[in-house]
Amino acid sequence: MWARRICGFSLASASVYQMQTKVYAEPDKLPSKLQSGEAFTNVVGGHGRKADGKVNDGKSFLLVDGWLLKPFQAQAKVDSAIRFYEAVEACDDQNLKDIVPRYGGTVEHKGFNYLKIENLMDKSDFSIPCCMDIKMGTRSYDDNATEAKKAKMIGMYPHRDKTGFQVVGFKNYCVDTKKHEEWAGEFGKSLRPHTAITAFIDYLDNSQELRLELIKPMLEQLRKVKKFFDSNEHFEFIGSSLLIIFEADPDIEKSDPRFNKVSIKMIDFAHVQVKPGEKDKGYLKGLNNVIEILESLKGLKKWDKHDHSDKFGTKCDQASPQPWDGSRIAKMSSQGSQSKEGNYFTSLDTKLHRMSSTVSVDMTAPDSQSAAEPQVLRDWNTWDASPIV
Repeated sequence: MWARRICGFSLASASVYQMQTKVYAEPDKLPSKLQSGEAFTNVVGGHGRKADGKVNDGKSFLLVDGWLLKPFQAQAKVDSAIRFYEAVEACDDQNLKDIVPRYGGTVEHKGFNYLKIENLMDKSDFSIPCCMDIKMGTRSYDDNATEAKKAKMIGMYPHRDKTGFQVVGFKNYCVDTKKHEEWAGEFGKSLRPHTAITAFIDYLDNSQELRLELIKPMLEQLRKVKKFFDSNEHFEFIGSSLLIIFEADPDIEKSDPRFNKVSIKMIDFAHVQVKPGEKDKGYLKGLNNVIEILESLKGLKKWDKHDHSDKFGTKCDQASPQPWDGSRIAKMSSQGSQSKEGNYFTSLDTKLHRMSSTVSVDMTAPDSQSAAEPQVLRDWNTWDASPIV
């Protein structure tokens, strides 16, 4: 057999992947109200984020018969996604199968076409899911993009070439209010390479503590993704995301399999390019940087809000101790330390010094260096905590 195996895929299957396309007839569009339970409300990224969510308009993600229905986009994007899902189903790489959602084919539902994808946030898997959508790779446009398209995508993801990833959005859970907090796309765009770490701090913040115990299972699953990309010389992923989900229910029992559960999957395959013999260096760069950020945060120690002593020798304000809310880092205005949060930078600086010594990551290194082993850039003592404007 002339076909050589690459990561569980044969070169013969590569030609099939490139050639097979299906044309789906456009059904009659009949917008109607969504039925109870049909609306999927955990979208934090992608084209479905801005959909109505209350009307069956062909743009909203739906939950039907246990499946997540993802609306069709342009024909070329649909073809790319279908070809990749079918290639994963046909391959013998179990690790890849584990990091990609199950695919159930296509379906027409109430006048619109959808992809049927595994619902990763089913109630049986998560009681209160918190999810983060991270666009991966240094490039946000494929080889066929026009100059206008390139300019548009670079504007949407301005720092991807340096970091290899961009946080599109996420939801964390506030224990105090018993509600999710949503961080949308504009927040992700505001992050700079040296402040991207704050998104992960906010994501793990539940208003009472940082869920640092979740970092270890996150790293374990990210290394499964890295295992695939270390050997992948077949696919280049443009506009693809990592979806991180964790269980946020503070009342869930330790005996419940959902307790401290974490799930990380690759999603969004509208621009998968076949490039035999080439590694996806852009994705690897971002993946290594995300891993390095979480490795840095892993060394933090939870701050005990009842402990008012200062291990660094200065007296803490025992009259009105300020619990550390990581979300404030990224929400600060440009008014300096005297914001509506009070003298925040003073208390923040003290608490950060208690918890870590090295957390900043050099995400500006060349691809070859970053793909091998990102380096810690500087000590937390010199970390720039200036507000994001």
